[in-house]
Amino acid sequence: MAVTEVVGTLTKTYIDQGHGVVGVVASQPREGTTTVTLALARAFVDYRPASRVLLVDANPSNRDLTQSVMRGERLGRKAAKMAATERNLGEPTYLPLPDSPQQFLLSFGQGVGESGDLGLSGDAVNRIDHVLKAARHEFDLVLVDLPPVLQHRDAVQTLAPLLDTLVMVVRAAQTRRPVIEQGAETLKSLPRPLAGVILNDRPYPIPKWIYRRFF
Repeated sequence: MAVTEVVGTLTKTYIDQGHGVVGVVASQPREGTTTVTLALARAFVDYRPASRVLLVDANPSNRDLTQSVMRGERLGRKAAKMAATERNLGEPTYLPLPDSPQQFLLSFGQGVGESGDLGLSGDAVNRIDHVLKAARHEFDLVLVDLPPVLQHRDAVQTLAPLLDTLVMVVRAAQTRRPVIEQGAETLKSLPRPLAGVILNDRPYPIPKWIYRRFF
């Protein structure tokens, strides 16, 4: 599915019904969940210009989302300071994205899981649940960048009940079919529906502008 198609599905089936917390997940690392999370946010803002979107970096093993958003050392220091404040006070601090005043970042950083396998303590899960419940009232869409499900299955299983739905990311011409099938089956076993699958980094034998104009 294309990003715009997924945004349309999410809007009609979930967001308009008050269920706007969406997990973005892949079977394995390097599939492009961060790229897709940012693309979904941009597409939703284009679709509904007055909307507010929160991007949640819930993958402490690979903080690509935070690093992608925080361009420059000054912003990086600001994000780190705000994350530290959040941990100390227990209240979420939303950081506006530099190039979009309607999009915000919340990074759980290394505080989500204390162990190498991303094991989540009861306190951590309660804190994340509290943050996401509060975000529902402040944002039209909340996109949660999750760790790879086959590598950190327990963490994704723990976080899934806090979400409304999931979007799976597959990198074109790279991910093997058995890996895709195993990841999809694992996601289907979770207590939240799979809203769609996005093929990331899709090759275009015909120039993209032709696809956009004629297809």
